[in-house]
Amino acid sequence: MTAEDIDFKAIEKRWREEWQKAGIFKAKVEKGKRKFYCLEMFPYPSGKLHMGHVRNYCLGDCIARYKRMQGFNVLHPMGFDSFGLPAENAAVKQGTSPDKWTEKNVGEMKEHLHALSFSYDWQREISTHNSEYYKWNQLFFLKLFEKGLAYRKEAPVNYCPSCETVLANEQVIDGCCWRCKSEVQEKMLEQWFFKITDYADELLSDIEKLEWPEKVKVMQKNWIGKSEGTEVQFKVENLDIKNSEFIFLHAFQDTSESVFWPWLKKEIEKQGGKVVFAPNLPNPNEPNIEEQAEFVLKKYKFNSKSVIITHSLGGVLAMKLLPKLGTKIKKLIMVAPPLRTEFLDGKKRPAVEKACDWNFDFNRIKEKSESITVIADEKDHIVPVSHPKEIAERLSAEFVLTTGNKSHFNSEEEPHVLNEIVATIPIFTTRIDTLFGVTFVVFAPEHPLVDKWVKGTKYEAPFKKFLQEVKKETRMQRLAAEGEKKGMFIGRHAMNPLTGEEVPVYVGNFVVQDYGAGAVMAVPAHDQRDFEFAREHKLPVKEVVQPFIIKTDGEDAIRENLPFKKRDSVVCVVKHWAEDKYLCLDWKQTFWHGFVIGGVEEGEDPIETGKREITEETGYKNVRFVKKLGPRIHSQFYHVVKKQNRWAQFQGLYFELVDGKQVEISEEEKKIHGVLWLDKSKVEPFLNVDDMRILWRRVFAESAYGGEGILVNSGKFSGMHSKEAREKITQELARKKLGKKSVQYKIRDWLISRQRYWGTPIPIIYCKDCGIIPVPVSELPVKLPASDKVKFGEGNPLSSAKSWVPVVCPKCKKLARRETDTMDTFVDSSWYYLRYCSVQDKMRPFAKEEAEYWMPVNLYIGGVEHAILHLIYARFFTKALADLGYLKFREPFSRLFTQGMVLKDGEIMSKSKGNIVSCDDMLAKYGADTIRLFELSAALPESDLEFREQGINGSYRFLQKLYGLLSADYPKKGNDVVDEYLIAEKEKLISAVSEKIETLRFNIALSQIFTFIEKVGRYKNFASAGTMKEIAHDIALLLAPFTPHLAEEFWNKYGGKGFAALAEWPNAKKLNSGQERALKAMQLVESIERDLDSLLSIVRKKGKVVSGASIYAVPEDHKTLNGFVEIFERHISKVRIFSTQDKKKHDPLNKAEKAVQGKPALYLE
Repeated sequence: MTAEDIDFKAIEKRWREEWQKAGIFKAKVEKGKRKFYCLEMFPYPSGKLHMGHVRNYCLGDCIARYKRMQGFNVLHPMGFDSFGLPAENAAVKQGTSPDKWTEKNVGEMKEHLHALSFSYDWQREISTHNSEYYKWNQLFFLKLFEKGLAYRKEAPVNYCPSCETVLANEQVIDGCCWRCKSEVQEKMLEQWFFKITDYADELLSDIEKLEWPEKVKVMQKNWIGKSEGTEVQFKVENLDIKNSEFIFLHAFQDTSESVFWPWLKKEIEKQGGKVVFAPNLPNPNEPNIEEQAEFVLKKYKFNSKSVIITHSLGGVLAMKLLPKLGTKIKKLIMVAPPLRTEFLDGKKRPAVEKACDWNFDFNRIKEKSESITVIADEKDHIVPVSHPKEIAERLSAEFVLTTGNKSHFNSEEEPHVLNEIVATIPIFTTRIDTLFGVTFVVFAPEHPLVDKWVKGTKYEAPFKKFLQEVKKETRMQRLAAEGEKKGMFIGRHAMNPLTGEEVPVYVGNFVVQDYGAGAVMAVPAHDQRDFEFAREHKLPVKEVVQPFIIKTDGEDAIRENLPFKKRDSVVCVVKHWAEDKYLCLDWKQTFWHGFVIGGVEEGEDPIETGKREITEETGYKNVRFVKKLGPRIHSQFYHVVKKQNRWAQFQGLYFELVDGKQVEISEEEKKIHGVLWLDKSKVEPFLNVDDMRILWRRVFAESAYGGEGILVNSGKFSGMHSKEAREKITQELARKKLGKKSVQYKIRDWLISRQRYWGTPIPIIYCKDCGIIPVPVSELPVKLPASDKVKFGEGNPLSSAKSWVPVVCPKCKKLARRETDTMDTFVDSSWYYLRYCSVQDKMRPFAKEEAEYWMPVNLYIGGVEHAILHLIYARFFTKALADLGYLKFREPFSRLFTQGMVLKDGEIMSKSKGNIVSCDDMLAKYGADTIRLFELSAALPESDLEFREQGINGSYRFLQKLYGLLSADYPKKGNDVVDEYLIAEKEKLISAVSEKIETLRFNIALSQIFTFIEKVGRYKNFASAGTMKEIAHDIALLLAPFTPHLAEEFWNKYGGKGFAALAEWPNAKKLNSGQERALKAMQLVESIERDLDSLLSIVRKKGKVVSGASIYAVPEDHKTLNGFVEIFERHISKVRIFSTQDKKKHDPLNKAEKAVQGKPALYLE
């Protein structure tokens, strides 16, 4: 049989069936055996595999087979990430159901995976769309909900109009949907979140424990984005406090001196407000609301300045009181008001029931107040949240749901109540040392307070227009450094907590609601973004930090034991009178390259100093002052000429020469520096001192100084370095209860709600009376309704499932409704690696003892595109499950490998680009081993691979050649040196291949195998059958991870026991002395072969005919080369080998004289 006649497909089919029949890839826990968990990221079943998909699985299978042969207990599972939008879209477009579409694709994908003989344990297969899998998603949701790690809130969300669903921040790339690339919009919706931010610090710190690519670690660190700084409180009036009259109405059984009233009075008065009426209401234990109303009306005359604040039953009094007023009041603020006499603690309160008739004229109440706010405590143990919420709805009032310091707002301090009068805005900054430089505050346009502040003012209409414009921008566009900074003043002022200075409040597109508190303090002197905004809006710029440069290396590094001499100095940038050139100095006694510098004498004006120094140092006398170059720069350095440590305070000055007239400068000045005129483009490269570079840049553009330095204009903190000032200012704020140290993270909580059908239903029930109720665990899974029961293409599909949405409330047994959002499909992939450990377990998501054995995953393989999304979510899930008691370990993947993409014509293979190469076609034409060999040999695994069919054809030809080589018959006796040589090379190969597989350098391992096989082919006619059998035996083992079918064929042919796939990986043996000698001998032989080829090529190019060759070797080499004439005669027909000491040798040109040890001489006839 010729190599071309080999039926690789028949070989592959035979061994695939044998492996399957023997079940050799099934894994089970074996306590005494080393385990290795190898996992490739499981695929979305989009249909048939193409060559772009295959690479990932080839890499994983190679290492899994290798580890199995090394004696590890290998877990290598496979499944399908089968929930997702494409199935839903297919249901709409093709008129099929998502489950049928998904099952069909899973089947097609499995056919390919089987055909490629990946060594998966198929008994552990999972598909995430099966309810037996996703019921555990629902269980984990409920556990996270119990622990407070799953919660619901209204939030601005990223909405993809094409996919008709919400996207997590991580799924928005450059303002577009990660899946369909449509431009993302922003909407406000009630959404479910996982509190991943609770784990931000651990997610960050544990990265360093992982054997992951550095680029992935950096991406995760940047996404988590830890910032250490200060949270400082700015106050913004919600009301015109100084022009308001405050009235307090207390609760049942309370007084105006109980709960938060004394504190609130004090806080209002601090802001310049006045509490004009805070009565102890008559009969607080047996209240008669009508009598109390009459009492209030007699004691106080309401007017347009009146602001009523109530607590609990005081709200009922206010609602009875307002219809009786003859005038409209400014504002009504009701804290936890009841609407009926049904209370959460179950206590009967007859006095409250009899207090009034509990009927309210909501229309009249609305008419009697300019605005109304109703505040509810979401953890209230007395008044149900539904009461204040309904009151707010009936009054068209603002509803604020928050959490009191104590349930029912019964604490002595309740900031949420004060916030309705004076909003305390926490602002996070890493540069609290610049607090004294704040000249305005900027809020995110979506901030809930902004709408309240502009309502009814002249700013309302322009603000609404501005808000609509901002909503068209994505979060990424708004935060981009190069983006346009847009904003507007909204008529409010904020108070600087330390200076008491009022600064204007703006809204800006560059501030987003979900970072910090949705507001920033703007310091235009020290932040470039703020500087540009201030310049646009003509806002003041206040310098509070001056640059401070300390030289710690080089000639001018400060000397430790020398005192500092302080000096006010000027640095003068001087422009030529006629050309675009600038005057620079080259200091001859030091390495300094800079501008004119000089000290300011006591009482001297710095500008006059500059003029004097320019004339003294350069002779130019007619100079015109143009401008100061920003704030002073502090610089500590060693003055090489003066032999002093200097602390210079440089003021940059910009001058222009009027003309070129000069006076003679002193000889001393000439010795110190040379004068140069440099083109503008050459100045910065010439400068070699930091402070000079700063000043040079200021010549052409005003900009903010964002670095650290010495504080100025900062009260008692002036003169401090930024680092010290940050500590001291934070302490001052903490002492005054106006701020504290804080850590902020860029990462946001994980938004998991999706308005799609094909995902895990969120196990929540909404009851009008009971609120948010979790589905009982006993009722899991909450299965999806059949797809023919829902409508696609009209918003949230599950909302249309009329028989599925209604459900009985598990708590009160009344009719309620199901949550119609499904979970983000990244939830499915956040724990699937755990399910593989014990997929047959029907009672638990996974068996803890089996997870403890197999986990963590030893090697996880997938694309770098998952560095942020999937990998952060999986790490969060593992940590959360550990805290829930499911696991003892806290990281899922010990080692991560990110493979490169497969390209076709320079682009990633994809259906949309029309450049996919069908796996079916390649399997039919070349077979599985060829595909595997190509994918593993064509490039480094982490590098992109360009698919070219000539490459895969080359792999095919190699296998044909290999089969022919190892299947041929060989003589019993060969050349002893060649035999020893080939065995020695084989042992070296085993060592090299083992090392390269361990480091996942599969292409290099295969390159070394290719080189060895080429060498065997070159010397096959001189090798014995025994040597060739030994080579075939070990080559079968070395190729088993790469081309497993052909490896089994060779293993079987040469008498290997059992399967090569389970055989022991070969260990390289130490070379014996004969093998070492053979290596040296063959190095000499191969050297002569190369020289022969080179000489023959030169001669034949000249058109000459060569009839033979003579080789002249020193006696030791001659002895070695005897017996290799046949090898040399493969290059030229007649070869003779002579010793240089052979007196009868044929040597017409005395070539023998040139022969040396290890380098014989050649002569061509």
